[in-house]
Amino acid sequence: MDHIRCINTNALENIQDMIDRNLLHEGTRVVLSFANFNIDMNNYIPGFSISIEETKKIISLVHSHGGKISLSIGGPNHMVTGCDLYNIIGLLGMNISRLLGIYGFDGVDFNVQDNAESVPSDFSFNFAYLINMMRHWNPNLYITLTMLGHVWEEGSYQKSLLDQSIKSLDAYYSIDG
Repeated sequence: MDHIRCINTNALENIQDMIDRNLLHEGTRVVLSFANFNIDMNNYIPGFSISIEETKKIISLVHSHGGKISLSIGGPNHMVTGCDLYNIIGLLGMNISRLLGIYGFDGVDFNVQDNAESVPSDFSFNFAYLINMMRHWNPNLYITLTMLGHVWEEGSYQKSLLDQSIKSLDAYYSIDG
Protein backbone atom coordinates (compact mmCIF):
# COMPACT_ATOMS: atom_id res chain seq x y z
CA MET A 1 0.00 0.00 0.00
CA ASP A 2 1.34 3.44 -0.94
CA HIS A 3 0.93 6.38 1.42
CA ILE A 4 0.91 9.91 0.04
CA ARG A 5 0.67 13.05 2.19
CA CYS A 6 -1.11 15.99 0.63
CA ILE A 7 -1.17 19.43 2.24
CA ASN A 8 -4.58 21.07 1.77
CA THR A 9 -3.16 23.99 -0.23
CA ASN A 10 -3.70 23.16 -3.93
CA ALA A 11 -4.81 19.67 -2.90
CA LEU A 12 -7.19 19.12 -5.84
CA GLU A 13 -4.43 19.98 -8.32
CA ASN A 14 -2.00 17.74 -6.42
CA ILE A 15 -4.42 14.79 -6.52
CA GLN A 16 -5.01 15.30 -10.24
CA ASP A 17 -1.25 15.39 -10.78
CA MET A 18 -0.91 12.08 -8.89
CA ILE A 19 -3.55 10.59 -11.18
CA ASP A 20 -1.88 11.96 -14.31
CA ARG A 21 1.44 10.42 -13.22
CA ASN A 22 -0.26 7.10 -12.36
CA LEU A 23 0.63 7.40 -8.67
CA LEU A 24 -2.93 7.09 -7.40
CA HIS A 25 -4.31 3.61 -7.85
CA GLU A 26 -6.13 0.80 -6.04
CA GLY A 27 -4.84 0.56 -2.49
CA THR A 28 -3.16 3.97 -2.36
CA ARG A 29 -3.82 5.83 0.88
CA VAL A 30 -3.83 9.63 0.67
CA VAL A 31 -3.53 11.69 3.86
CA LEU A 32 -5.00 15.18 3.53
CA SER A 33 -3.24 17.52 5.99
CA PHE A 34 -3.77 19.51 8.31
CA ALA A 35 -6.98 20.21 10.16
CA ASN A 36 -6.86 21.66 13.63
CA PHE A 37 -8.44 20.02 16.66
CA ASN A 38 -11.17 22.64 17.12
CA ILE A 39 -13.72 20.42 15.41
CA ASP A 40 -17.19 21.38 16.57
CA MET A 41 -20.73 20.70 15.40
CA ASN A 42 -20.27 22.69 12.18
CA ASN A 43 -19.70 20.90 8.90
CA TYR A 44 -16.47 22.64 7.95
CA ILE A 45 -12.93 21.43 8.64
CA PRO A 46 -11.15 23.96 10.85
CA GLY A 47 -7.67 24.91 9.74
CA PHE A 48 -8.35 24.08 6.09
CA SER A 49 -7.97 26.65 3.35
CA ILE A 50 -10.26 24.75 0.97
CA SER A 51 -14.02 24.70 0.74
CA ILE A 52 -16.40 21.91 1.71
CA GLU A 53 -17.21 21.33 -1.96
CA GLU A 54 -13.54 21.09 -2.99
CA THR A 55 -12.80 18.72 -0.11
CA LYS A 56 -15.65 16.47 -1.21
CA LYS A 57 -14.35 16.58 -4.82
CA ILE A 58 -10.91 15.49 -3.60
CA ILE A 59 -12.37 12.58 -1.64
CA SER A 60 -14.56 11.52 -4.56
CA LEU A 61 -11.61 11.70 -6.97
CA VAL A 62 -9.44 9.55 -4.69
CA HIS A 63 -12.25 7.01 -4.24
CA SER A 64 -12.96 6.89 -8.00
CA HIS A 65 -9.38 5.67 -8.54
CA GLY A 66 -9.61 2.98 -5.87
CA GLY A 67 -7.72 4.95 -3.24
CA LYS A 68 -8.53 5.65 0.38
CA ILE A 69 -8.23 9.00 2.08
CA SER A 70 -7.58 10.02 5.67
CA LEU A 71 -7.89 13.39 7.34
CA SER A 72 -4.78 14.43 9.27
CA ILE A 73 -5.62 16.43 12.37
CA GLY A 74 -2.88 18.33 14.16
CA GLY A 75 0.55 18.92 12.70
CA PRO A 76 3.16 21.53 13.46
CA ASN A 77 0.72 24.45 13.72
CA HIS A 78 -2.27 22.81 15.42
CA MET A 79 -1.48 21.58 18.92
CA VAL A 80 -3.86 19.30 20.77
CA THR A 81 -3.46 21.20 24.02
CA GLY A 82 -4.66 24.41 22.35
CA CYS A 83 -7.92 22.77 21.34
CA ASP A 84 -11.15 24.24 22.73
CA LEU A 85 -12.47 20.73 23.45
CA TYR A 86 -9.32 19.28 25.07
CA ASN A 87 -11.10 18.92 28.43
CA ILE A 88 -14.20 17.42 26.77
CA ILE A 89 -12.44 14.60 24.90
CA GLY A 90 -15.63 12.54 24.39
CA LEU A 91 -17.33 15.42 22.58
CA LEU A 92 -14.20 15.97 20.48
CA GLY A 93 -14.27 12.29 19.48
CA MET A 94 -17.95 12.45 18.54
CA ASN A 95 -17.35 15.60 16.47
CA ILE A 96 -14.40 14.04 14.64
CA SER A 97 -16.37 10.84 13.90
CA ARG A 98 -19.33 12.85 12.62
CA LEU A 99 -17.15 15.04 10.41
CA LEU A 100 -15.31 12.05 8.91
CA GLY A 101 -18.67 10.48 8.06
CA ILE A 102 -20.14 13.64 6.52
CA TYR A 103 -17.20 14.03 4.16
CA GLY A 104 -16.61 10.32 3.47
CA PHE A 105 -13.06 10.03 4.83
CA ASP A 106 -11.83 6.45 5.26
CA GLY A 107 -9.46 7.23 8.09
CA VAL A 108 -7.92 9.72 10.47
CA ASP A 109 -4.30 10.53 11.22
CA PHE A 110 -3.66 12.13 14.58
CA ASN A 111 -0.53 14.22 14.05
CA VAL A 112 0.61 15.09 17.58
CA GLN A 113 3.48 17.55 17.81
CA ASP A 114 2.80 19.18 21.16
CA ASN A 115 5.88 20.31 23.07
CA ALA A 116 6.57 17.97 26.00
CA GLU A 117 6.97 20.93 28.39
CA SER A 118 3.50 22.26 27.57
CA VAL A 119 1.34 19.15 27.87
CA PRO A 120 -0.68 18.56 31.05
CA SER A 121 0.05 15.47 33.15
CA ASP A 122 -3.11 13.72 31.90
CA PHE A 123 -2.32 14.33 28.22
CA SER A 124 -1.28 10.78 27.28
CA PHE A 125 -4.24 9.24 29.08
CA ASN A 126 -6.76 11.65 27.53
CA PHE A 127 -5.44 11.38 24.01
CA ALA A 128 -5.14 7.57 24.20
CA TYR A 129 -8.76 7.58 25.41
CA LEU A 130 -9.72 9.58 22.29
CA ILE A 131 -7.95 7.12 19.97
CA ASN A 132 -9.36 4.05 21.73
CA MET A 133 -12.85 5.56 21.73
CA MET A 134 -12.60 6.29 18.00
CA ARG A 135 -11.65 2.65 17.37
CA HIS A 136 -14.55 1.42 19.50
CA TRP A 137 -17.06 3.62 17.66
CA ASN A 138 -15.58 3.05 14.20
CA PRO A 139 -14.10 -0.47 13.96
CA ASN A 140 -13.36 -0.11 10.21
CA LEU A 141 -11.83 3.37 10.41
CA TYR A 142 -8.14 3.46 9.46
CA ILE A 143 -6.48 5.18 12.44
CA THR A 144 -2.88 6.34 12.45
CA LEU A 145 -0.76 8.29 14.90
CA THR A 146 2.11 10.51 13.86
CA MET A 147 4.40 11.97 16.54
CA LEU A 148 7.76 13.62 16.91
CA GLY A 149 10.56 11.08 17.34
CA HIS A 150 10.77 10.91 21.16
CA VAL A 151 8.51 7.88 21.43
CA TRP A 152 11.09 5.48 22.82
CA GLU A 153 12.31 7.79 25.59
CA GLU A 154 11.23 6.38 28.94
CA GLY A 155 8.88 8.81 30.68
CA SER A 156 7.99 10.76 27.53
CA TYR A 157 4.35 11.53 26.84
CA GLN A 158 4.89 10.07 23.36
CA LYS A 159 5.90 6.65 24.72
CA SER A 160 3.03 6.65 27.20
CA LEU A 161 0.52 7.63 24.49
CA LEU A 162 1.75 4.96 22.10
CA ASP A 163 1.75 2.30 24.85
CA GLN A 164 -1.86 3.13 25.76
CA SER A 165 -3.22 3.30 22.20
CA ILE A 166 -1.16 0.82 20.15
CA LYS A 167 -3.93 -1.79 19.93
CA SER A 168 -6.29 0.76 18.37
CA LEU A 169 -3.86 1.94 15.68
CA ASP A 170 -3.46 0.69 12.13
CA ALA A 171 -0.09 2.44 11.81
CA TYR A 172 2.30 4.65 13.72
CA TYR A 173 4.71 7.17 12.16
CA SER A 174 7.62 8.89 13.82
CA ILE A 175 8.88 12.18 12.41
CA ASP A 176 12.00 14.15 13.24
CA GLY A 177 11.41 17.33 15.23
